[in-house]
Amino acid sequence: MEIKQQNGRTICNYSIKEQEDVSTMVAITYMGDLQDFLKINYVADEVSFIDHKLSKVRQAITELKPIVLFGDEPYYEEHMELMESEVIKTKEGIRNLYWWAVRYESFLNDRLQEINKPEQNKIDKPKKLKKTLFEFIHNIENKEAFFLELKKMFPTEIGKSIKAVIDILTKEKILIYGTKEFKLLFEELEKYFNRDIGSYNSVQNVKIVDAETTDIVLKKLNPLIIKYKTT
Repeated sequence: MEIKQQNGRTICNYSIKEQEDVSTMVAITYMGDLQDFLKINYVADEVSFIDHKLSKVRQAITELKPIVLFGDEPYYEEHMELMESEVIKTKEGIRNLYWWAVRYESFLNDRLQEINKPEQNKIDKPKKLKKTLFEFIHNIENKEAFFLELKKMFPTEIGKSIKAVIDILTKEKILIYGTKEFKLLFEELEKYFNRDIGSYNSVQNVKIVDAETTDIVLKKLNPLIIKYKTT
């Protein structure tokens, strides 16, 4: 490390190797200090530790800076925790302590920025819009007219009858939905019918609708399918 006076100021120049060594020591000291702090302060986090440490380091820098610049040599035992060394009384020791505090402050600031960076740069992803009922329907010439007649055709059916409607329209490739979209489809149907169509479980849990119910629903649906289906 080269120390020289320039325009009345003390300049400290580290070699590349010394800079790497100091940076490593600062990082090691930081981790040790952080662990000790968290052991004592159970509800604290890394940010609160950095805030606490920055106040102490900045206080040390403020008090040590005049000594480094103007040559006073008081004894700063309360700042010795900043360095892993014996008690320092010499001007060189105080100067080393000052530069250590400066490097430690820089490390703390960089670490705080690193922690806060994801929040500062966070860009809210656009929310994925839910599919509407019409987006589940395919191969129908006029979706609005189709659903209007469908709603009038099934004014009271619930549960397995609604599942029969879904199954038949699915088989006809009119109603197309993904394996994880059934709940959304149910909610959109319930919203469109604007009435009780049965609970979600009473519709979803019906794996196979009985033949009698399917036949009744199919007889109602067939004219509608023939009227509006395009392919």
